[in-house]
Amino acid sequence: DSVPKLKNITISNGITSIRPKLFYSFNASNLTITFPNTISAKSNKVFDAAKIGTITFESGTKIIYEGINETVDGAIDNIILPDGVETIETKSIGASDGSMTTLTIPSSVTTIENSSIYGQNLTTIVNKTGKKFDWNGILTGISGEAFETGTVEFSGQTITVTNK
Repeated sequence: DSVPKLKNITISNGITSIRPKLFYSFNASNLTITFPNTISAKSNKVFDAAKIGTITFESGTKIIYEGINETVDGAIDNIILPDGVETIETKSIGASDGSMTTLTIPSSVTTIENSSIYGQNLTTIVNKTGKKFDWNGILTGISGEAFETGTVEFSGQTITVTNK
């Protein structure tokens, strides 16, 4: 790792936007980065070409903004969404080739935009909302039928949407 002793970064409360490619090529697979609930702007490929352990959001976060977790040619191993999140925007959860296999959608989520979730190794989405979403559109960008639980075929893999 490029910064092997660094374990946590907490972005200060009051910060409202994140500069595009802020963590470009940052290599810290044991690192946890926490975003404050004051982020209120879209960004672009914040983690482009980076390798990060865990991304988490402070309690009180309502919207996961476009581009905030997006990475190309990088890896995010875990993304933790707190209860209270209501909206997940397009291209907001992009773990690319990270080891994240499961993503949990909190019960508070009411809106998930198309093409909002991507994870090359993602196999399971836990939908705690009890609501039907167009999971095919969310994962592939190609609209399909809304369902609460089921499966989506994406890039030769099956992603299971469950409520457990």
